Amino acid sequence: MAKTPAALPKSAVSADERREFKLDVMRRICDRISRGELAAAAAQAEGLNASTVWRWTAEDETARTMYAHAKHQAADALAEEAIRIALETTNETYSADRLKVDTLKWAAAKRRPKEYGERQAVETSGETTLNVVVRTEQ
Repeated sequence: MAKTPAALPKSAVSADERREFKLDVMRRICDRISRGELAAAAAQAEGLNASTVWRWTAEDETARTMYAHAKHQAADALAEEAIRIALETTNETYSADRLKVDTLKWAAAKRRPKEYGERQAVETSGETTLNVVVRTEQ
């Protein structure tokens, strides 16, 4: 792993170089997250802790957008993992696998409720006419 600009003297690298380094690391972390890896594990794989990643997303709009997009994409990876586990379930692994599948479904639904959520919303389009009758009592 290369030495991070944060570990170098400030005079050694410019602010733009520091930002580009952070975004490069965020791209790698977000790639892992989009494949269903937990943010803390993805950060650790890059030699960081999760709080650093969350601080970067709070401070930088580009990092925040990348992170949000990765979380959105992760829903598909989580749903596919749930299907894989369900297909490989045996009588011996049923209870543990059910917990895993339910957890993965929950996580996917939180990331993309429209696609993976339990509730079904009915959307309509077109014209609707509403007749209102007002009666006054005398």
